[in-house]
Amino acid sequence: MKKIVIFLFLIGLTINAQIHFKCDSVPIIHSLSQITKKNNCHRFSYIQKYVKKNNLSFYTESIDWLGVYRNIIVEKKGSCDSVVYIVSHYDKIDGNIFTSFNSFLNGDLDILFSPFYLSKGAYDNGSGVVTSLALLDWMKTKTTKYTYRFLFAGMEEYGLRGSRRHVSGLSIEDWNKCVCAVNIDMVGRVGIDGISITKNVSDSSLIVLADSSANRVKLKLLKADLPKGALSDFYSFMGQSFKKDINIAFKSSLVGAIIPQRSYFTKCKKGIPIVDFSDDIKIDNTKILLSYYSPVSFGAIHSYKDNITVVDINNIVNYQVFFREFINKLDNRYQ
Repeated sequence: MKKIVIFLFLIGLTINAQIHFKCDSVPIIHSLSQITKKNNCHRFSYIQKYVKKNNLSFYTESIDWLGVYRNIIVEKKGSCDSVVYIVSHYDKIDGNIFTSFNSFLNGDLDILFSPFYLSKGAYDNGSGVVTSLALLDWMKTKTTKYTYRFLFAGMEEYGLRGSRRHVSGLSIEDWNKCVCAVNIDMVGRVGIDGISITKNVSDSSLIVLADSSANRVKLKLLKADLPKGALSDFYSFMGQSFKKDINIAFKSSLVGAIIPQRSYFTKCKKGIPIVDFSDDIKIDNTKILLSYYSPVSFGAIHSYKDNITVVDINNIVNYQVFFREFINKLDNRYQ
């Protein structure tokens, strides 16, 4: 009889685990399938409709005078005004000769090219967007000490322009309230076993926090260095000035940088601690570079290869479990 009771108890645990998994994975699967359907305007529209439907406080901001794309900022108020950023870019791109030409105009023709992209942008960076949206779902009724500001940045693929514009637009008073920034860019890749952190750009204390969180939920924390020259939106939160901003603009587009950008008009801001999560730091950069001289993109990302089959929903769910623990710890870390 005792063995039967134990057996039934274990079955009950298994069923509960499966139900919990299903509840976590279904909205993520739906979000990823929806966001990968069309172009960058559709991706922006989907996020905006999502936050409206969930009655979340948000606003949008124009990235530049000549462009049509906007950032989406969603705030989950805490008991104090100190801000933790959760950042993920929503735009996708094809790496080919047409987008190379477009880069000379700072991506302002992306509105024309985007409907014809072969890339679904599921991994880069639909995976980061759906992870952030799922976190919003979890946090919206949760009491937190800090205010969590979710930045869904546009035009990351054209020189981090969305995040650069956002940081430049913050007043010094608002910037001084920022505690740290968490960047989520390309996560949940098929074949990756664990949570991936780029240790050479992430703050050491936040790495320790991530280690503790991963251990708590029994997931591996994989640590690797981001390749030299590779950047994501975390870079915009590592301090800003006119010199730094125009430097990244020229690196992104030697010609386009001559066109005035909103982010040039910024006050100096010291960097805040950042932590960067990304599964893929061993991408073949040679193929990506060659792809930009071809009519059809063929790199591991920024091409037809980036579709929904590249993303493992189980891994995205693992990231969700990890981030819930990480945010719980983060919310108490700086008290």
